[in-house]
Amino acid sequence: MASILKTPKPIIKINGSPSSDTYAEYRWYKDGVLIAGATTATYTASQPGNYKVAVKLTADLDDVLISNNFEVSVANVELVVADGAISNNLP
Repeated sequence: MASILKTPKPIIKINGSPSSDTYAEYRWYKDGVLIAGATTATYTASQPGNYKVAVKLTADLDDVLISNNFEVSVANVELVVADGAISNNLP
């Protein structure tokens, strides 16, 4: 449990290179609703809205980290789970 608190949250960028970290699972959300079939490190946002991604660190545990919301204001933007994550460490 303590190690997950020290793991940086994933961040979303536009048209960047995917993170060098590989996660066991990716789940993309638009406006708080799971997007069916969106299970890779990249996602093309076909509509404006608030997007976030949940990443599962390992396949056999429930160790999921969720990014902050990322606002998309135009259609057809490629979103990427990117390096340079913001730490979610507790003080």
